[in-house]
Amino acid sequence: MTPATPPTPTTPPTPTTPTTPPTPTTPPTPQHRSGCDAGLRTVIEDGRYAATIDEIESERATVLLEADGEQRAELVVPAAALPTDEEGTVLRVEIEDGELVAARSDADATAARRRRRRARFDELAERPPGRDEEG
Repeated sequence: MTPATPPTPTTPPTPTTPTTPPTPTTPPTPQHRSGCDAGLRTVIEDGRYAATIDEIESERATVLLEADGEQRAELVVPAAALPTDEEGTVLRVEIEDGELVAARSDADATAARRRRRRARFDELAERPPGRDEEG
């Protein structure tokens, strides 16, 4: 007869400590995107700017602020704060204390910008002069 194997002792379960769920944080409104790679300012000076609605997603709009013909900053605002939800629309905006306080559509500037984009697209779509199709 073979001797019986003694039972292996079981270790009591380790008590778990309750974890505290992380405290939710809400981003400031409006939210400034750093854009450091693109050389954009992270602090927006008070004033009036030309702006373009770049993107609208999940009730938030990214607006590109321009001054002296150059993009200066990005501002993320509630889409409801804008006069339209059409991406590509040119706006005239006013910034105070780093926040959007006024925005209005600029239909003439929007139309001119769209004409320039269409002309550029058409120019790029054309074949280089002097090249014939070979068959």
